[in-house]
Amino acid sequence: MVKEQVFTRSEKRVISAMYQLDRWATANEIAEWAEKMSWNTAEGVLKVLKTKGVVQSEKVKGRIYWKLIDLN
Repeated sequence: MVKEQVFTRSEKRVISAMYQLDRWATANEIAEWAEKMSWNTAEGVLKVLKTKGVVQSEKVKGRIYWKLIDLN
């Protein structure tokens, strides 16, 4: 039996913001698009989503950028 993946309200806000951005973005940018969420909350949610396999991160010049994983 496959366990259905359930997202919290904060996770849904972050995923929605990332879908709208549709590009690599910092946690701060994502937080602004996620209905004025704080950047540290967004960063924590992004880390959880990474463990769930929903987002990927990449470090460029000391900054961490995030993007939804393309399933196509």
